[in-house]
Amino acid sequence: MTQDMLERFAKNPQFYVKPSDDCEMMFAITQTGGRLPHEKKYYKYPFKELLNFGMVAVFKVPEGQDYLKAFDKSNIVFKSQVRRERENAGRL
Repeated sequence: MTQDMLERFAKNPQFYVKPSDDCEMMFAITQTGGRLPHEKKYYKYPFKELLNFGMVAVFKVPEGQDYLKAFDKSNIVFKSQVRRERENAGRL
């Protein structure tokens, strides 16, 4: 990946979570589903025309930082599959 790509990756939505104790976490990202009509048109399952590919990645953020400045695969704690589905979830 080029430096530009690494920096663009860090501009994706980020949520900083710091549990006070050791715990199990569950999370999910969702997007608008395709069951309702879109612009007065119904689409067939799996609604490829309306859903984007997405994934969830959880990173360990370096000490003293509260956001990821660039992609660093050595800090990945969890990575979901890339899916074109309404919900993408994980547990760690």
